[in-house]
Amino acid sequence: MNEWKCSNCGYVVSAEAPPGDTCPSCHEKCSWLNVTCYIPDCAPEGVDKRL
Repeated sequence: MNEWKCSNCGYVVSAEAPPGDTCPSCHEKCSWLNVTCYIPDCAPEGVDKRL
């Protein structure tokens, strides 16, 4: 399971894939950031450089 964060409002969703183009919380079009693992131990994979 992955954690996805809305680039607009910060809403976090637990799902295998991002929920689509529109955030269910702010109802705005957003880019979903994968925030599943953002610590150095996950460096080669799982790090979203936009965080």
